[in-house]
Formats: sequence, C-alpha cells, structure tokens
Amino acid sequence: MKILVFAHLKDVLGCSQIECPIRGPVTLDAFWNRLLEDYPVLSEHRQTLRVSRNLEFVTADALLSENDEIALIPPVSGG
Repeated sequence: MKILVFAHLKDVLGCSQIECPIRGPVTLDAFWNRLLEDYPVLSEHRQTLRVSRNLEFVTADALLSENDEIALIPPVSGG
C-alpha cells in the first residue's frame, strides 16, 4: 500500500511516501498497528492525523485494501 505523507511528517520520516505491505481488507486500527511496527515515530502524531483513502477522508470503521492510496494529513493552520 502506498502512503503519502505531508507537511512536517516528511521531515519526521525523511521522505514523502512510504510503503506498508498489507493483505486483504483491514480496518483503520489494523492499518495503524501495522504501520507503527515499521514507523514507531508516528505514534506521537497518530491522534492528530487525518487519514484519506483514494482522496477521501475515512472514519475509524473504514476498510483499507492493498491497492488503496492512503494519505496521512496533519493539522494545518492558515493565515
């Protein structure tokens, strides 16, 4: 699964895109558990991030599949 990262997360991870291998449909919680195994630094950001699947925000009950494009979107401020 391709995961896009934005804003300060690029600095945290050192890249703008990561891969997270998953099989079959998984819940958003299962996705996070798998992602945090490889990228534990994201745990401190999890509560503030929004997740989108194929350009649409998803809720906690969403199912994600290996062909989805996921984006981790941190809070932003304008001015």
